[in-house]
Amino acid sequence: MIAIDLYYLMLISVPLRMRTQLFLAYMEVCKNVIQKSYTAFYAFFDTVKYDLTFTGQVISLEHLLNDYYDNTQRRIYIDDVLDEINVFLFNAVEDNEKTYVFNTAENEEKTYLFNASELSNIQDFTIYIPSDVVFSEVQLRRLIDLYKTPGKQYSIEII
Repeated sequence: MIAIDLYYLMLISVPLRMRTQLFLAYMEVCKNVIQKSYTAFYAFFDTVKYDLTFTGQVISLEHLLNDYYDNTQRRIYIDDVLDEINVFLFNAVEDNEKTYVFNTAENEEKTYLFNASELSNIQDFTIYIPSDVVFSEVQLRRLIDLYKTPGKQYSIEII
C-alpha cells in the first residue's frame, strides 16, 4: 500500500504567506475528512485485491474455502471425479474404431450406455468438508459459483 502524508501534501501546495494558524487548522479539518475516504478506499482496494487472487483452479479454490471456513486446521479439500472410459457407438460409414460388446460369460469389462440427460448429472469435482466445520450451504455454493469455471458441476460431501 502506498502511504501518503496528506497534511504534508496540503501544506506544500499552499504559499508561505497563506500559512496562518487559522488556515492550518482549516487544513487539518480538511485532511481528516479526506483521510477517512482514503482509508475506506484502501480497505476496499485490499478486499478487491484479495478476491482477485483466486481463480477456478483446484488449489486456489481450496485455499479460498479454507480461508473462509477452516482457517486454522485447513482440512477442506477438492478431489476430481475419476473420468470413466467413455464408449461411443458409431455407424459403419463413419470409419471409427470398432466397439465390441461382450457377453457376461466372456469376463470382459461391463459396458454401460447412457442417455444425454444422464450424462448431464455427472460431477466434475467433489468438495470434501469435515463434519465439525460450520458453514451455510447457500453461502458456500455462492462462493464456489463465483470462482469455479463455468459449466463445471460439483458436489459437496461432508466427511
